[in-house]
Amino acid sequence: MTPAPWQRPRILPCGETALTVEVGDAIAPEIHERVVALAQALEGIRGVIARVPTYRSVFVEYDPLEISYEALVLKVEGVWTDLVCAPPSVSSQRVIEIPVCYDPEFGPDLPEVARRHGLTPTEVVKIHTAPTYRVYMLGFTPGFLFLGGLSPRIHTPRRAEPRARVPAGSVGIAGPQTGVYSLDSPGGWQIIGRTPLRMFDPQRQPPARAVPGMGVRFRPIDAATFRAMKKSKT
Repeated sequence: MTPAPWQRPRILPCGETALTVEVGDAIAPEIHERVVALAQALEGIRGVIARVPTYRSVFVEYDPLEISYEALVLKVEGVWTDLVCAPPSVSSQRVIEIPVCYDPEFGPDLPEVARRHGLTPTEVVKIHTAPTYRVYMLGFTPGFLFLGGLSPRIHTPRRAEPRARVPAGSVGIAGPQTGVYSLDSPGGWQIIGRTPLRMFDPQRQPPARAVPGMGVRFRPIDAATFRAMKKSKT
């Protein structure tokens, strides 16, 4: 499918030191590709402190002593015009593999997800591991992966009662999204498995194991393999 023409972005102030550039109004790969391209193209602008790509926008933090809001808006519009005139060449998406143990010990909500959809847990795992997912954004904790591309066959609402603690590495489902918890934290996603990989390490560059625009595939492993990999501190 041919992507829609590049439309003029909507630029909104976010307090006194940030702005948001809205690239589109839907969750779609073609919109997210433009989000990632814009975030990358804004690198190096004097006064820009951080660029955070999301599903359909880029959050830009800046130093108002280095660049004014008005000047930054002009910079963003210029960068966008350059992208429209010469869109970035399409390159092959980098895909990483994440091993996941779907055993009941690590996926306490897997039976409920299966029951909701009239499937067996094995069928849910097969459906969940079939796609190559797109990393749309990181949050709500450092390195948490929000992934798009989940089969509608297993779209499942969040839990009615969130857990006070979800272990790091847990793989969950929330509506049409799947994701990976990077740190121990509260959470309300349906937990169907867990990876032994350390998803966020502040001593690593980049700290997050995956970044927006990358692809992710899940590979099922058994409990013995999970413990061996966990012991090796991968």
